[in-house]
This record gives sequence, structure tokens and C-alpha cells, in this order.
Amino acid sequence: MTIRLYSLVVLVFAPLTSLSAQPASQTVRSHVERFRTPEVRAERAEADANTKLTANPNDDVTLNARSLARMRLGRYNEAYEDLRRALSLKPDNSDYQANLGYVLWKLGRVDEAVSAERGPAEARRAKRSK
Repeated sequence: MTIRLYSLVVLVFAPLTSLSAQPASQTVRSHVERFRTPEVRAERAEADANTKLTANPNDDVTLNARSLARMRLGRYNEAYEDLRRALSLKPDNSDYQANLGYVLWKLGRVDEAVSAERGPAEARRAKRSK
């Protein structure tokens, strides 16, 4: 009787053990990394961007990434400077313009924020009308 019961338990629970195993292709993150606060993640993103910008200070993508991290940390003046530099490198990038508009709005510079947001759209309309 106990052998049959044991066999039944093994048959029922054997498939469940394969469900708990993670696939080999999936990366396993540490407990600390999974439960990190958004502020800590933003600080790490800023530090990573700083490292990349040390090697290449004119990387517009990394400047934008650092500005996003600084926005998450509430450091809008520094984010503004990063976005100005990124836009000097790629003036037609609408994502950078939108981020600049948001930063200006958070800094209380509403008129500048509106013109930063409208600038790329008006430039596209002017190109189409030619």
C-alpha cells in the first residue's frame, strides 16, 4: 500500500518539478537587483552613462540616457544641460526635443517647453509644404 501511495505521489508531483526549473537561456538576476528601488536603478544608469561619456563625450544617445536617469532622480537642471548637448549633436531628434520640453516644464519654464515641443512638428510641416 505504501509503495503504491509513494508511486502515486511521484507520478503526480514529478511534472511540477520541471515547472519550477528556469530555462537555461533566461538570465538569473540576484534578489537585490530584482527588488532595487527606482532611485537606485536611476543612480546606476547615471553612473553607467558617466562611464560611457568618459570614453566618448559626444555620444548623443548616452547623453539622453543620462538625462533620463537624472530626470528620474529629480535633477532637472543637470538633465537640461545633457539634453542641450545631445540636441547640439542631433538637432532633428524629436525624442530629445520632447524630453527637453518635459524638463523645461518641470523647471517652470512653460513657454520654452511649449516651443521646444512644437519646434520639430513645425519644422516637419515646413519641409512638407516646400
